[in-house]
Amino acid sequence: LTDGVISLDANNAILIFNKAAAKLTGLETQDVLGKNIDDVLHLYEWEDRIAFATYNDQSETMIQKLRDKGLTLHTNRGEHITVALTANPIITDGKRTGSLVTMHDITQEHDLEEMKLDFVSMAAHELRTPLTAIRGYASLLETQQGRKLDTRGKEFLRRLIINSENLGNLIDNLLSVSKI
Repeated sequence: LTDGVISLDANNAILIFNKAAAKLTGLETQDVLGKNIDDVLHLYEWEDRIAFATYNDQSETMIQKLRDKGLTLHTNRGEHITVALTANPIITDGKRTGSLVTMHDITQEHDLEEMKLDFVSMAAHELRTPLTAIRGYASLLETQQGRKLDTRGKEFLRRLIINSENLGNLIDNLLSVSKI
């Protein structure tokens, strides 16, 4: 498997730690068996450390949200990678007897998403400068020459002003989306 798989007992002690989990974390399988998952996995949401029990007890909606955006895993090698973590309880006779945890490295996808948002923000800022000039000259043209224009010229000028306002709103929306 390319995804890290960890099997836990009812007390969150590690029973199985596959090669992919060892590769992701930088830990050796024999060194983690029997240890509590919180002593082995150092997961963070922003700067807050997430205990496995806390993560495991979240609502399905919250778990899906955390899974989609990922959690930061601090590896034994000193790296910080973004992982999508899935925890499923193992139920025997109606009682939770353990959990099966999978980790998928989404660092590249996360980095690409950040680059995309940075590009959108940069492009929006760069578009503002020429748009400000267009708006300024259109306003100046309207104030100084507006009365001298024929009907067709006034319509062109009106369209220029309206479309520059629409473009300004679009740029503002792009900046808002990148901030969100």
